[in-house]
Amino acid sequence: MSLTNKVRKIVATELSKIQGYTISSNVSTTDQPNHVTYYLNEIGIYMNRTDYSLTISIFGNSIEDIEEKSDLIKKLFDFNQINSDDVGTTFYFENRNNIDDVKERLYGRLLRFQVVAYERSIK
Repeated sequence: MSLTNKVRKIVATELSKIQGYTISSNVSTTDQPNHVTYYLNEIGIYMNRTDYSLTISIFGNSIEDIEEKSDLIKKLFDFNQINSDDVGTTFYFENRNNIDDVKERLYGRLLRFQVVAYERSIK
């Protein structure tokens, strides 16, 4: 499995902790409430690490609910080292924005993180 897919698996596992929301990767779901979509893009490959940009979109029926979920996602990832047996990752929060171009009575937030990932050797 590639490093990118291993990092995607870590992200999906963390996002699955959000109760009552459907989680999707690399799809456009701006018209569905209670939905979280994430995009993981490789932005740099170095000798011992790979850097990614993680964009998470959250859609819900109330501003209060998506703000609560945004806070939860920020707590799950920001400055956290989340490791698996063969991958080490560190997440850095970059910014949080409103998503304005969604349907009436549907609200959205966009969170961005930088991710630094390392292959860990298994002995």
